Amino acid sequence: MVNKSDEKIVYISIATLGIVLFLVITGIVLRNGEEVRIQDKNANLLEDISWISNNLDNWLSDGQSDTLFLSNNREIRDYAQTSDVALLDSSTDLFLEYAKAKKRFYQIEFINETGQELISIYYNTSISGYAALPHEKLSDLSDVPYWKKTSGLSRGEIYISDIYPARTSSTAGHNEPIITYATPVINSTGARKGIVAVSLRVDTILDDIHKELMTKGHDKDYFIVNRDGDYIYNNQNRDKEFTQYTGIGENLLDDYPGTARIMLSGTDGNSLDVRSGLAVFSTHRYNPSNISQYIVIIGVNKFALIYQMLLDGIVLVMGLLSYGFFIYAYRNFIKGDFKRLLSSMLLILTFFFIYKFLEISETYFEKIEGIFIFEQTALVLGLLTIILFAHQLLEFSKIYGFANKNTFKK
Repeated sequence: MVNKSDEKIVYISIATLGIVLFLVITGIVLRNGEEVRIQDKNANLLEDISWISNNLDNWLSDGQSDTLFLSNNREIRDYAQTSDVALLDSSTDLFLEYAKAKKRFYQIEFINETGQELISIYYNTSISGYAALPHEKLSDLSDVPYWKKTSGLSRGEIYISDIYPARTSSTAGHNEPIITYATPVINSTGARKGIVAVSLRVDTILDDIHKELMTKGHDKDYFIVNRDGDYIYNNQNRDKEFTQYTGIGENLLDDYPGTARIMLSGTDGNSLDVRSGLAVFSTHRYNPSNISQYIVIIGVNKFALIYQMLLDGIVLVMGLLSYGFFIYAYRNFIKGDFKRLLSSMLLILTFFFIYKFLEISETYFEKIEGIFIFEQTALVLGLLTIILFAHQLLEFSKIYGFANKNTFKK
């Protein structure tokens, strides 16, 4: 047995050492653990955002290539030289076959130097395919923005519109989001003979993106918004897309009033706490010649902050109680109560392994489909840990006379 004076000295030494170790270890765990967990969450979200950005970039780049290709076809070049309207029929056939092959256009137009529409290929919803607008329905488009803004460009330059919903018109017959590319047609003498305009059906790429993202689980939100915060894509509520044109006007600024301005600032960022979780965002400039023309791709992990707080709370509780149980174990040791000593040490190890299991789950299971269900399981394990803490704390209190077996009986 250890005498009282020696026991007191040992207690003080262990207490001092334990407090120092606890502060140091807890500080390191909280700092490193939070950083690692946030980095893991960010890496996963940024990977998806990068995938969205690359898909959009490839799709939009194809739109530019399509516009340049159609404006440089032989019939259009010959028309620019001769103004022979007979050449327009063969150009119309080319535009129509090209649209049928690519299957992503809303409209392809050739507009002359006065703004008169000479060719119009449009997506006809009644046949779910493409058709050429009859000559008698071709109209004066000298007031449309893309004709005005393209007429002054040099050969090879391209006008790129914002992404916007098309208005109901005789050529389209329905509303849907589009983006328009246009380039001037200039003959060998430098005379302007009109423009070729290509409008892409944005839903063709958004639907593909949506299908992929929905396979990644439902614990994350992904948004694409314009520089004003209007939704172009919202994976959780697609009715919010383009509501600025319907009078509803739902906007990122409404959903995230405290942080939307940061997201829309034209920069990239991560680890941004938002009302529903942890957000990362990336600015995608789809028109290099216009720095004010960009969209923002946003990812929000709705469960990240709850899970992070859970783990941090478990770290703190484990640190405090494990230190207490260490003193408890030492007391059992000097009193020769090896049965209680063994149960105390096993409990401390159990706490440690449960925490490590939860922490490792962040990095290992993040990319597995169904992570939300797994993290719910982690929450249950966390609650179980707290119950174990409470049980052992009761045992601890009995040893020191704070409670006995009748304390909690009615």
